[in-house]
Amino acid sequence: MKRQLIIVAATVAVALVVTVIVLATQPKGSHAATPAPLTGHSWTLTRLVVDGNETILSSANPITLSFQAQDHTLSGSSGCNTYGASYTLTGAQIHITGMRTTLVLCEDADVMALEFAYTDGLSRVETLRIDGATLTLEGDNGQVFMTFV
Repeated sequence: MKRQLIIVAATVAVALVVTVIVLATQPKGSHAATPAPLTGHSWTLTRLVVDGNETILSSANPITLSFQAQDHTLSGSSGCNTYGASYTLTGAQIHITGMRTTLVLCEDADVMALEFAYTDGLSRVETLRIDGATLTLEGDNGQVFMTFV
């Protein structure tokens, strides 16, 4: 009986050592990309296509998006103004309602046009997908496409 316990203990010890060696020798970044969580941080828009028109984004006026899980709201900056809305999420399906924005008049007409295209597109989003650190929102039969990091 004592011999069996020693064999079991030795087997477990060897298995632990092998596991530690395997994990320690894997190159960093070799793990499959774990999707970023939807909530808990701010996403920054990197691509916007609405009604087939890709919009050039302003690096001086980044568009951001944050999801709050506790009250199912979202908010962010649309470049000049801030906005908010409610959302419901069922699997990959998202429904955004109650869009509201501040009404600051931005001096740059291009920023105002970008804001309008973004908030209009956001209200038409139907699905979301997270792949690694990228959030993709799509909707309106392919007429809306947004990517965030």
